[in-house]
Amino acid sequence: MENPPPNLRSKGNAQADLTRPPEVRAGGNGAGSQKVVPPPLAHQELRPFIATPPKAPEPLVIAPLVVAPPVAFPSIPPQTKNTTTISSRIPPPITHPDYSISNARQGRSLATATGPASPAEHEAESAEEPEQTSSALSQPLPAWLVSLIVHVTLILALALIPLVHEMGQPFVISVTNGQDDVTQEFEISAIDSAPGDVANLGLAPAEPIVSESAVSLLENLIGDSMPTESQLAVATPKFESGLSGRSGDLKSTLLAAYGGTEGTEQAVAEGLAWLARQQRSDGAWSLRGPYTNGGFSENKPAATAMALIAFAGAGYHHQDGQYKTNVAKGLKYLLSQQDSDGCFAAETPDRQMMYAHGQATIAVCELYGMTKDDSLRNPAQRAVDFAEAAQSPQGGWRYIPREDSDTSVTGWYVMALMSAKMAGLSTSKKTLDNVSKFLDTVRHDSGAQYGYVISSNPFPSMSAEGLLCREYLGWDRNRDALVRGCEKLASEPISTDAENRSYYYWYYATQALHHFGGQPWKKWNDVMVVELPKLQVKDSKERGSWPPQHDPYGAQGGRIYSTCFAIYCLEVYYRHLPLYSLNK
Repeated sequence: MENPPPNLRSKGNAQADLTRPPEVRAGGNGAGSQKVVPPPLAHQELRPFIATPPKAPEPLVIAPLVVAPPVAFPSIPPQTKNTTTISSRIPPPITHPDYSISNARQGRSLATATGPASPAEHEAESAEEPEQTSSALSQPLPAWLVSLIVHVTLILALALIPLVHEMGQPFVISVTNGQDDVTQEFEISAIDSAPGDVANLGLAPAEPIVSESAVSLLENLIGDSMPTESQLAVATPKFESGLSGRSGDLKSTLLAAYGGTEGTEQAVAEGLAWLARQQRSDGAWSLRGPYTNGGFSENKPAATAMALIAFAGAGYHHQDGQYKTNVAKGLKYLLSQQDSDGCFAAETPDRQMMYAHGQATIAVCELYGMTKDDSLRNPAQRAVDFAEAAQSPQGGWRYIPREDSDTSVTGWYVMALMSAKMAGLSTSKKTLDNVSKFLDTVRHDSGAQYGYVISSNPFPSMSAEGLLCREYLGWDRNRDALVRGCEKLASEPISTDAENRSYYYWYYATQALHHFGGQPWKKWNDVMVVELPKLQVKDSKERGSWPPQHDPYGAQGGRIYSTCFAIYCLEVYYRHLPLYSLNK
């Protein structure tokens, strides 16, 4: 057997393990007495899907006798009286026996994916003014003017209807032909049909501003239950459309339907502005500065990937938008770090390499999926191929490729592979099936809770991450373990109290609950929309960031970690389309 490539050889254990979850730092429950410490700081995950991008509204055309229903017009108040990298003994990867990392596969077939919906641009119609002559008053009225008069009259009539009920008497509208002094009177009386019943009036229904699937989302403002089968049957978007809710009308629709507010959007905007101010001249971001409360170690690929994920989550990319330059420079830096094996983080500290590569893969796959920029397809696919070849025999991932597994690192790779699928890149079903086998070895309570490694006790952050992975790997929403797991997450909401602060837990729980929906999501979100923006720095040069103090990983990841993870939480409404709706 050939020796494994450089990036899959063990780099040794010279550096202390600083990446295990804080809940098991006092000692593990498994074999050996190895001291366990918290996982790496930079982590992230993804979120939900349900509607197809709305169709662009067609321009308004005035046609005779076709007007909007009465309810579309507000009542007009009266004006006067009547108006209105592995040792050589390690076996080859179980899922890629034919794959050599030093010679990454090329030319895999790519599934096409639907790009993000772009908001339609409306063009105003311009009409030529009729030629004015000295005898204009003596000429027959042009057809357009007649149509206009008729429509205005009908609109006024519809607007006056509500006042009839109030005043108890009809209105009379008089229309006079200035040439013949012929007056025609129209009496407007109360209409007995039910409000909004336009069928009986013979009027054409107004065109919806957004697609029917978007409307069904708005009508299903998160309540005590999930959407009904009939509501979900309105649209069945493909998984590949999961990134399409980040812009346009669909973004606004998802924001409203899943409980986002002006406050959450303002917090995201302030957070992205802070991130833009921290970018270095080489296009990278740093875990250590230039901001205050930086991390105690450096990992520029991870920091850069985290920032790019935040920008992409709100719909910003390297081809257009307010942060086009920032994203383009960051992306250029990240691509410059990719080696011939496809790894983005070969030069990072041993125990941080796999975290950083997973995050960078998410960033590049998402930017490719959002733009279909052909220059990104090969780097993104090579990153995915490296990730799949690095999977351990246990079915997950950890610090050294093919060597071991833990829930924390594994979660990032599940999300990287899902981002690749959403972008239409090639992924291996066998790789994902093996992840499920690994999760079975760290589950508790039949899968409602999860531990960090085999035989370790469960704790919230790993449970949230494990449940999110289960959702993406195909668990049915009604599965008892998933229901109980999500209810438990919802019972431990976001809190600004120092002793309960954990951006890592918040990030995974937010995503898992958003996909699950229903009352657990509403309960979580009702707290998040208040507490998370409240924790954001409102003044000083760090305005728009989130403080890393008191978080288990805050000293390690620094202010950029806490800020990026908070932003991810507040972008959850539209970052990914609602998962279970996509599966219907």
